Amino acid sequence: QVSPYVRVQALMARASVALFSGEWDQATADLEEALAIVENAAGDQEALLALMLFLGQEFTMLPGKLGRIEAFCNGVQESLGAPLARSESSGLRPVRLGLRDVLAFIHLRRGRLHEAIATGERAILHKEQLGGYYPFLGLNAAITVATAQAALGNYEAAGRYLGLMEPAVSALPLNQHTVANGLFPRARTYWQQGRDEDVRAVYAEMRALAADEESPQAQVLRMVVGSFIHIAEGAYEKAAEALVRAEELAESAPLSSIYVCPQIIRASALQRAGKGDAALEAFAPRLVSCEEDGTPGVILQEGQTAVALLELAVEAGVHAQYAGQLLGQLQRQPLAAEKPALPEEVSPLTERELEVL
Repeated sequence: QVSPYVRVQALMARASVALFSGEWDQATADLEEALAIVENAAGDQEALLALMLFLGQEFTMLPGKLGRIEAFCNGVQESLGAPLARSESSGLRPVRLGLRDVLAFIHLRRGRLHEAIATGERAILHKEQLGGYYPFLGLNAAITVATAQAALGNYEAAGRYLGLMEPAVSALPLNQHTVANGLFPRARTYWQQGRDEDVRAVYAEMRALAADEESPQAQVLRMVVGSFIHIAEGAYEKAAEALVRAEELAESAPLSSIYVCPQIIRASALQRAGKGDAALEAFAPRLVSCEEDGTPGVILQEGQTAVALLELAVEAGVHAQYAGQLLGQLQRQPLAAEKPALPEEVSPLTERELEVL
């Protein structure tokens, strides 16, 4: 009889191939079967580990699976109980890392920026404690923390966390779109600070990746970074045109939406061009979808770019109540000035833990 561990491993391996090749029905079916096996084999740490080694944030993009994975991860985390202890089974350490890696992204997607930072920081700490084992786990947590920090205007902290990711990325045999995933958050953080020459340098790196056959996802991210440069040069119409093409391409590369919604950047370009009505026409559908889906992080991750658009929406009375709520989140003081009360599992790191990082 095949063990739950082997079944889950086989299902998630096939689900991963299906997910990245666009066969989302197959990926959804395999993911759901793997989740059910783990849920029905309560206490089987090997099966749980097999799942968490594959369960990256990309799976939350499958239709209806953001909430499903969120509930699953929260349930597992609750069942595991107290935070990591020295006496804990070594098999649970990568499980906790994988859980927090995914949950940090889910917090970001849900618009819970402070929780995303705290959860991601703990994932990074667990990665440090594991040393060189499970090198792929935890890479996304650094990007998540950096994105949330930049959204709150904490650019120095964002740069620090992106720096934590880079040695691991350079040491791993990553494919093209995975490298582009790591470059894009850095370009956006530079752009949010007005560091245009640094944006150009990252764009040059992305262009170098494109020397080989470029994946659609990498192409979407590169096109958005190119639009950052157009906007910085005041070529707003050129940026908007490029972003229309990026939007069209993103339909065939939906995983790129983990990092950016080109439509929001196009709205920003139009706003900067003095075309407020056109900007709102582009931005309003994102306000509606984010409210309906419970994914305000898609907007909030754009930081000051989002602030300007949200102010425009409030002033024009376009979904003003929801836009005002999001605006309030981004206009709060940074972490040091205001922190929500967090449960123990997502509490901020201690001074000693920060020293380890």
